[in-house]
Amino acid sequence: MNRKSSVVRHFLLLEVMIAFALVALCVIPMLRPHLYMLTQEQDFLREVELDRVVGVLYCELLVEGFYRSTIPWRSIEEEETVVIDDDRVRALGYKGFYTFAIEKEKGKISEGVYSLFLISITYTLTPSGGGAPLVYTYELFVQRAEQVTEKGGTTNG
Repeated sequence: MNRKSSVVRHFLLLEVMIAFALVALCVIPMLRPHLYMLTQEQDFLREVELDRVVGVLYCELLVEGFYRSTIPWRSIEEEETVVIDDDRVRALGYKGFYTFAIEKEKGKISEGVYSLFLISITYTLTPSGGGAPLVYTYELFVQRAEQVTEKGGTTNG
C-alpha cells in the first residue's frame, strides 16, 4: 500500500474565508430590497400612528376647548398658533403646532343674537430630524351666542 495515496488533504483557512466571502457577497444583494421594504413599512406605520394621534388630539380639542368653552374667542379671531406639547407626538419623532382660522362668517340672524362661523383648525407637524411637514386640516361650524345679562345688556360669549 502506498502511503501517499491514503493522506487526506484538509481545507486551508484561506480557502474557507474565500468561500464565506463569496457566499456573503451573494446574500447581501438579496437582502437589500427586503431591508428597504422594512424601513418603508416602519415609516408608513409611524405615519399611520401619527394620523391616529392627530385625530385624538382634535377630539380632545373639541371636548376640552369648544364643548367646555376653555378656548378664548380672542385666540380664534387672532388666529393664534398653539404649540403641541404632547408625549404621543414626541414619541413618534414629530413636533408641531395648530392654528385657528375663520373661513366664513354669517352675521346675526333676525330672531336671535348669535353668529355662525366656519372655523378651520390646521395641525402642522414636522419630523424632529427635519423633512417635509405633514398638514392636517379640520373644519368646524361654531355658533357664537351673546349672553344676556340680568340687567338687560349683552356680553360676548
